[in-house]
Amino acid sequence: MKHLSIVLLLLLSVNISSIAQTKEMIAPEDASRLTDDIMMLVGKSKAKEAAKLINENMGKKKDAAKKMEAGLSDFLDDNAKKFGKLQGVSYAKQEEAGRFLIKFTHAVLYDKQPVWLSFSYYKTGKTYQLISVNWGDDLQQLF
Repeated sequence: MKHLSIVLLLLLSVNISSIAQTKEMIAPEDASRLTDDIMMLVGKSKAKEAAKLINENMGKKKDAAKKMEAGLSDFLDDNAKKFGKLQGVSYAKQEEAGRFLIKFTHAVLYDKQPVWLSFSYYKTGKTYQLISVNWGDDLQQLF
């Protein structure tokens, strides 16, 4: 019985450590998946949840996190007023600067015009870190 308990504890610790490792973004594909998860929330009009996921991955302090949430929510609300109903989201492009900086740009689609969000990741050692999120309605950013 004692051996079974030890084995179960070891299995549990391995499972917990593997869960903790899923947040590390080792490859550009990991950063792309995080960006896709955020954009899925944006496409469902869940700006607060999207901002929370952004803040968790940028390690923002409480005040900065609130500003990010308010800014993203205001941006999406204002665009709904200007450009009509939210129709969804779409991947636009990926840009790289060497092997250390990568940026994903997505379109947020409205009835009259799309807007954009871009996510920049910096490779710090072996992992990528989300370092900035920007948005706007200048369509040239999508090209």
